[in-house]
Amino acid sequence: MNKKILLAGIDYIVDVSKPTGERINIEGFSDGRPFNCDDTYLVAINSYRGTGGGYHLTKGAGLSEEEISARLKSSTIKDLRYYLMKWIGEQGTVTPEALDNWTVVPTHWWEAAKVRDYELIFPKVSKALYKQTYFSR
Repeated sequence: MNKKILLAGIDYIVDVSKPTGERINIEGFSDGRPFNCDDTYLVAINSYRGTGGGYHLTKGAGLSEEEISARLKSSTIKDLRYYLMKWIGEQGTVTPEALDNWTVVPTHWWEAAKVRDYELIFPKVSKALYKQTYFSR
């Protein structure tokens, strides 16, 4: 199951030491407004997630495919990549910036996982070079 969800517009903490279903703590909107878990929000997601990809809406949120379809407010035949390419073409030059709106805790857990994952992906890169390039940011 794909567990990668990134949210723009809200600030949140992912606590990987907590049980599934309790790991996300939304601190508020990135513009300072409070986030109320009892309110209903309109959320834009890509077609993969919107149709149940990754099982976040079905297994994670417990929604049936019928409930997912009923919640759909609008849709398009074009995917997110199309609109991103169109926007980038209109802008000419785009300089992406990190939003820094989320954190993973405990820090030592993800630091260890980052090293382990890097070694799995790039086994021929020395640890010294890895620390020099990857942690110098």
